[in-house]
Amino acid sequence: MSEIKKLKGNNSVSIDRKTINENFEHIHTEVDTVKSTIANKNIEAVSGNVTNESTVPGTTITQALENLKNTVLIPGATGPQGATGVTGVSGATGVTGPTGATGVTGPTGATGATGLDSVLISNNFLIVDATNGNNSTAIKGSLVKKYSTIAGAEAIATTGDTILITTIVANEIHLGKNGIRYHFLPGTGVKNTTLVGAIFDDIGKTTSGANPIFFKITGWGDFVSRDESATHGITIFLYEGSSAEFQCNSSSILDLTGNKSDLGFHFWAQSEYINAAGAGVMTSLKGKVIRDCIGGHYFLSAHSANVVIDVGGNVDVSAVFCQAEGTQLIDLNVGGKITCGYCVNNAYKYFLLADGLPFFTGSVDTIVGTNTIKITAKRFEWINSGAAPYSGIHIISVKDFSKDDGAHEFSYVDINVDEILIKSGDQATKNGLFRISNNNNAVSTRIKLDKCKIDIEDGFPLLTFAGTNEKAYLDMMFQDCSIDYKHDSLGASSVILDTRYAMFHLINTRIKVSTQGVTDGYILLDDSSNTDKNVQIDNVVTNAIIPTTLLNYGTAISSNSTGIRSGITDIRII
Repeated sequence: MSEIKKLKGNNSVSIDRKTINENFEHIHTEVDTVKSTIANKNIEAVSGNVTNESTVPGTTITQALENLKNTVLIPGATGPQGATGVTGVSGATGVTGPTGATGVTGPTGATGATGLDSVLISNNFLIVDATNGNNSTAIKGSLVKKYSTIAGAEAIATTGDTILITTIVANEIHLGKNGIRYHFLPGTGVKNTTLVGAIFDDIGKTTSGANPIFFKITGWGDFVSRDESATHGITIFLYEGSSAEFQCNSSSILDLTGNKSDLGFHFWAQSEYINAAGAGVMTSLKGKVIRDCIGGHYFLSAHSANVVIDVGGNVDVSAVFCQAEGTQLIDLNVGGKITCGYCVNNAYKYFLLADGLPFFTGSVDTIVGTNTIKITAKRFEWINSGAAPYSGIHIISVKDFSKDDGAHEFSYVDINVDEILIKSGDQATKNGLFRISNNNNAVSTRIKLDKCKIDIEDGFPLLTFAGTNEKAYLDMMFQDCSIDYKHDSLGASSVILDTRYAMFHLINTRIKVSTQGVTDGYILLDDSSNTDKNVQIDNVVTNAIIPTTLLNYGTAISSNSTGIRSGITDIRII
């Protein structure tokens, strides 16, 4: 240890603690060692290194320190606080303590700016939301203040407006307003569970046909109608000469238990107030069903109307696919299968009834020019079950198209169905596949089956004529067809197609009768009582009999005075 420097003043030392503290305040580098030695009262260690002692007797440093052995050190007063040192490096963050108690709720803030309630997307839109809408507070064009029902929005809508349906709505009937578009978003529609009647109609809205209405249905709505025996469920019912265009996802007619109904209508188009004097207009209905039409008695009933409907899926009705009376254009296209014939509650059931005079509008002739009926489908299946069918209407019935004054319009019935299956079912009464009314007027009606595979089970006549006219003013053509005729009980030498009453065209067609039919000698064509050879056969294969008189008719195809082609070429009997 280095030497201790001289003390202040005369180097006198007092044994009291204060003097010692004052005398040692100049010690710098050795202070830690001195403090440790004093704390251990190791006097020898200190005094052995001190060279400058006081000359005053008894006051040497050695003696002073010796006296300290028995002196109790009393801490002095705390000195003044030194300057704050440099801040050290921050330590690691400690563990988060528990959340404190929730404070008292503060006062309510000021009201914010007005939201979308008052913002209109367009004054031509009315939005329907059955869940969140309210007819009493709804605002036309508002994104938020919506209507709860279509009828509520319809009451406010004016010509040119669009009613936008955003949810399924329940129990709405009698809709349809002039100049309005009803647009259904995907997953929406009208589902009637208690109300019975037409979802859309024109009843009481036309001033007895003087002011027919027009409206549109667009989008992807699913429509479900309820039917009772007294009141029918209907998807679209135009009765007073109005017109509509539509697109929907599906149409269903259900009974009150929620099952497929035996009664009801998908589409009805009629001009009730039309007359021969020219009052009123023909109803027009044009539309598309994306998927299926299920349930009901009728798919289409048309009277003094023009109808074009495309169905992407299947049509399954109990009785009638198409009734067309006094129409100018019926064009029905089904992407899948058509099923009918099993109705229990009504005897009027058939695939097609084509009549020049509309019975429902008082049989007033309304056709001007050519009438065309065209039906296209992948498959038609007749299930002969339920009530016994009415005898006057067969599965496909085409009635006389003559006018009241004896003049005649041209009528074309074109059936393009890939497969036709006539099934026996549980009903013993079996009407024929075709029933034709002929007439004494100019050539008027042509029925054409194109590319059809026809399978007819036992018991059904193929063709019946309602009349005895022997003039060839009805053309019936089977082109590129295959007919498998399984009727076993017609009797010996029965005629399948009687050429007395129609001009038959069999082109690229195969006709096969049952084994029993071959045994009984079924005759495919017969002209025994007809002075005209009313037949055109070109590339026909059959196992039935063709009379020698026809086989000897000639090999060349010829035309008579009215331009009808007749004759026989390339026939094979197998």
